[in-house]
Amino acid sequence: MPLNAETKVWIAKLDELAGNLVETPVGPGDPLYLAFHEAKGNPRGQDPVEDLRQTIASNARYGQSVQVFSGFRGTGKSSELLRLKSNLEEDGHEVVLIRAGDYVNMFSPPQATDVLVSVAAGVAQEVARLTGEDRCLVESFWNKLGNLLRTEVAAEGIELTAGGIATVRMKLSREPTFKERIQEVLKGRLAELFREMTMFMTEARQKLLLDGVALAPVLIVDDLEKIQGVGEDQERVRQAVEHLFTSTAWALAMKGWHVVWTCPPYLQLLNAAFPSYFAMCAILPMVRVRRRSAPTLAEADGPRLAAAGRSEADKTVPAPREVDAAGLTSLIECMRKRGDLEPLFESTDLLEQLILASCGHLRDLVSMMSLAVTRARGKSMRLGLAARLGKEDVDIIVSDHYLRFRNAVATSDYVWLRRVSLTGLLPAEDLSYVSRAAKLLDTAVVMTYRNGDRWCDVHEALRPDLWPAKELQ
Repeated sequence: MPLNAETKVWIAKLDELAGNLVETPVGPGDPLYLAFHEAKGNPRGQDPVEDLRQTIASNARYGQSVQVFSGFRGTGKSSELLRLKSNLEEDGHEVVLIRAGDYVNMFSPPQATDVLVSVAAGVAQEVARLTGEDRCLVESFWNKLGNLLRTEVAAEGIELTAGGIATVRMKLSREPTFKERIQEVLKGRLAELFREMTMFMTEARQKLLLDGVALAPVLIVDDLEKIQGVGEDQERVRQAVEHLFTSTAWALAMKGWHVVWTCPPYLQLLNAAFPSYFAMCAILPMVRVRRRSAPTLAEADGPRLAAAGRSEADKTVPAPREVDAAGLTSLIECMRKRGDLEPLFESTDLLEQLILASCGHLRDLVSMMSLAVTRARGKSMRLGLAARLGKEDVDIIVSDHYLRFRNAVATSDYVWLRRVSLTGLLPAEDLSYVSRAAKLLDTAVVMTYRNGDRWCDVHEALRPDLWPAKELQ
């Protein structure tokens, strides 16, 4: 159907909005970035980025520290790390930020050995970019770490050049068999590799601080929280990730550097001893869109109920949740930064419906908004006029989104999920359930929030299944 001038303008607005509904990280200074930590009502609670920054400052006299930062995939963690980088540079630090997805295989069990080799490759490439020296650290990489890998390097025909470092990086991130061979070559040699890594990082530090900067440089390793197994490998990968950040945590510290590693939230939330391994453990929560329920038996005696048996958890019904105005307002502002929302919905209530359905998960909200733009565009093209989405259109988007979470949960999970929702805690189960709980956290079926204390909740999509309507009457 031919489009009139008004409809063409309408479609152009939708296309502009679609182009800004991207999932790539945006940092301070980007027009799409919203500073949630400065938003009225503090919808994310305590600012974890400031905790990381101040920990580095308080360890300045030691010239090194090691911290971990967790965030559910799609919550804006990488954007917040860009803010950390910017803040630290303002403080006078040189900052090297690498994305582990470019250097580490995300679907096979990691070991400290291959992770360190991957990070060294990333540091070599990033320091070369920062200093403008193409061959910066090339000789150091091959003389130190390369000697330990000489057999595999020769077998693969990898040249001892900057291009060879790029090849090692590519193979470690994309070829599981190459990674396994590297792990085998370095088996039992972590201490030796760590010594070589220390000398390599010392040279990297010297290259960065040629202008006499007194403060120790900072290395930020993003995206490691995305490591997850597929199918039967899921538990093996989870155990390997836990081993990396606990049993071999000592190898994650680097002399003369402040290091911030990312890791899956479940490591911090399910292991009470985890904070003892690091100077700071920080978690980026979801944006709070609902308040915790009014005080009930569950709230007043959370620890007891968290450990309660099936019958007590089944009989306790949660109080209704109220919308958190601060979180809702901040997310509306976040979406408005993406473009003109006027052509999209028949009323602002429908935008709020999508925000509440997202449970404060930024990527899920962006994904639903992107689908809404697609549907509004199609509707306008089909009718040949400027058409907004109505209640029925939005209900379908939310229903499809919820179905993804409902399909991810087994009925055997219901008792544990009920207790999480009632108490805001992650109740202890037998050890066999730890893997399942980690999966439910990793897939954002269970999420964490802050308004003072940190608390957990179950995705809104599951509430009708956990508490059928007859129980809520």
